[in-house]
Amino acid sequence: MDKKTSKAKNNIIRDKIEAPSSFVQRMFDHGLKMEAIIADKYVTVQVFDSGLVINENNLWLAASPDKKVVDMTEKNPFGLLEMKAPAHTMYINVTSLEACNSPTFYLENVNGFPKLKNNHGNGYFEQVQGQMVLTGANWCDFVVCTKKGMSVERIRFDQSFWLDKVQCLEEFFFKHFLPALLGKHED
Repeated sequence: MDKKTSKAKNNIIRDKIEAPSSFVQRMFDHGLKMEAIIADKYVTVQVFDSGLVINENNLWLAASPDKKVVDMTEKNPFGLLEMKAPAHTMYINVTSLEACNSPTFYLENVNGFPKLKNNHGNGYFEQVQGQMVLTGANWCDFVVCTKKGMSVERIRFDQSFWLDKVQCLEEFFFKHFLPALLGKHED
């Protein structure tokens, strides 16, 4: 990649970080508003606030799970909670299972249950796996709430998936994100 192309890509990344589009900001605001509502409905386990978790061995890796969870029925009772509340009008007034009929939705119907796609392209599966590795959790409840109901899927940590992704993350961070953040480009 030549200097001009590399600098242009870094500028695009920096612009997205500094000024998200109004659409992205609306989706983010909607998600924050819905987290409290979802957490109140999700009462089968103890739920605690979470914050930013930074990997002590790789300080460039961090995550902010929506909530921490304790479920005493699990062998390892410490887990996480990741909440999603679809804002697109196509998904608001249907159940999570009904939304699975759309190929663009991030869940799929597996034997009558909505399950998170691990190859959808939205990054939610990667997000959950990364949160688990950074916190040491073995599982994460992925909760999707629409006006018609709530679905909960307990996702287990997948070490082979993570080992494949962490190399991609490292390359992206050091070759693209950090240079864009610092206003520098590759030579």
